[in-house]
Amino acid sequence: MRFFIMLLVVSLLASVFKQFIPVVDYSDEAIAILFAVVALLKVIVREKRGQATILKNEAWIIVIRLLLLIVGMTTNALLKEGPRLFLQLYTYFGLVKLVLIFVGGRILFSEVNFASSGKGMVIFARCFTAICYLLLALQMVHPLFPTFGLRYGINTFAFGFEHPAQFAIAIITLTIIKTYIQWSETGKIAYVYLILNLLLVVAAGRTTSITFYIVMIVAFLVTTKIKKIPKVFYIITAGLLLFLGKDRIVNQFFGNNEEARGLLIRTALKIANEHHGFGFGFGTFGSNASRLDYSPVYHQYGLSNIWGLSPQAPQFITDSYWAMVIGEIGYVGMAFMLLILGLLLKIVINETNKGTGKSFFTVLILLYVLITSPVDTALISSSVAIAMLGTLYVTYYQKQENVEQKKLVEENLSYDK
Repeated sequence: MRFFIMLLVVSLLASVFKQFIPVVDYSDEAIAILFAVVALLKVIVREKRGQATILKNEAWIIVIRLLLLIVGMTTNALLKEGPRLFLQLYTYFGLVKLVLIFVGGRILFSEVNFASSGKGMVIFARCFTAICYLLLALQMVHPLFPTFGLRYGINTFAFGFEHPAQFAIAIITLTIIKTYIQWSETGKIAYVYLILNLLLVVAAGRTTSITFYIVMIVAFLVTTKIKKIPKVFYIITAGLLLFLGKDRIVNQFFGNNEEARGLLIRTALKIANEHHGFGFGFGTFGSNASRLDYSPVYHQYGLSNIWGLSPQAPQFITDSYWAMVIGEIGYVGMAFMLLILGLLLKIVINETNKGTGKSFFTVLILLYVLITSPVDTALISSSVAIAMLGTLYVTYYQKQENVEQKKLVEENLSYDK
């Protein structure tokens, strides 16, 4: 358990640590490989003993993951596009990294009693917020950190993280973890803490993150008051998020703006339309590999002269997760990835109290990275470790809590008899 908590903390702060220890930038890849290898060994040992380890939905994820590899590599071979083989496999690894961390983590840590770490996580979350407010005060008096533009009349900054998006997912994950632990133990929601962290998210200036956070607070008001959540609640929540973000979605996907992200998304759609639902293959568009070995696709579609997408300044090439997925493996690949994410959500829901306020907490982090994915790369960047480990923590904190409650009820019944 301590090892898992250490990995979670390192993932949360990796963006800060990497500025001083560059190797920390590869922590998510290291976690994915470690979990995959050790989990595979555990599966082999348990299967030999006749003990089932892999869930049905996980088996489907593995099948889809293999189909994804076949589609990407076949497209690379047929179109003769893409970088060297290593970078193609590197891109594929980036896509399935979330699966390796989540499934591997579930196999290794699903029986760990996370409840014993609750008090420590609450203290860590409070300290994180306090330090952020100290940094905010210092930034207002004497700027220490680079700013990322003026939004809402505020010079936004990342609180020591490399980018505001990385800070946003870290503080939202911590907020969900702490709020769940305290509500589970006391039956109360710390709304003062939620508002304090909302102000920090606003200071980071991520519009999508702010929207999600506000809807999350409203959802907490509802889910903590009712025992059973109707399915329509999830539909209303999703609809509210889409309504609040509709202008941004329309602008990025269908507008005529010349922003790098919008151009990437619209070009990806054009590529898929022109290639009968497929893309150019791994490492050719919107991925880090296409930046390391500059892809000729950018020249072909007139993006090589756009600042942020050019060979000289390619820093915005990886700005949209779905632009990469659609541009490289098309609508087919997008369907595969949506299936994988849907199956992960189903696993989380099945492992907890279905339809209750508590189960709603377990899917929040996954919902956040899914909602922000059109304008962010959390599903493929180092932030994916935060999302997967955070989701595992809340899910199995709750599951072990349910096990303990069931044991207590059984003991009371046997005592009464």
